[in-house]
Amino acid sequence: MDMKLLSGMGYMPSPIPGMYKKHSLTWEKLQSSDKLEQQELILDLLMKTINSRKRQYRKCQFCGEKVAVEHRFDMNTCHGCASKHFGVVY
Repeated sequence: MDMKLLSGMGYMPSPIPGMYKKHSLTWEKLQSSDKLEQQELILDLLMKTINSRKRQYRKCQFCGEKVAVEHRFDMNTCHGCASKHFGVVY
């Protein structure tokens, strides 16, 4: 069974991994740049991606841990605390 029963309320799906396009750099732009510019372009995009990902984390209202969206039951509750406090079974 790939879905878990949520105590009397129906089925609770497991998190689904996803890929999201955050920032892009064309191959042509990369090839037309010198080595130092390439490093700066890549580092800039990497930092933008890291900072964007950091903003997706939220503190759980119960345990206070910072968790990503794919590990949260709702905007304010991690999976572990959802099981403990709401009876959610994953």
